[in-house]
Amino acid sequence: MRAVIISTLVVGLAACQGAGTAGGGAEFSDVCNARAQQDLVGGRIADMASLAVAAPKVRFIDPGDSVTQDQQPDRLNIVRDGNGVVTRVYCG
Repeated sequence: MRAVIISTLVVGLAACQGAGTAGGGAEFSDVCNARAQQDLVGGRIADMASLAVAAPKVRFIDPGDSVTQDQQPDRLNIVRDGNGVVTRVYCG
């Protein structure tokens, strides 16, 4: 029984690694249309109202922000530096 539980946990963890983004920023899913939004990198976005993307959810991440570690493949994450310049766009 113990081996079955451990095997199930290992398989479940392996499946989680293939969803969303990896720590290094590699995209495994583009449900949120992040690839099409890469031209935002290097520009400024003041708020969501000025962003015209076909993403169900958008999250801005600024320096010092606390962010949840939950993976939502349909959420577009936009990382900005201290000057409001977009440095990264990814799903998760």
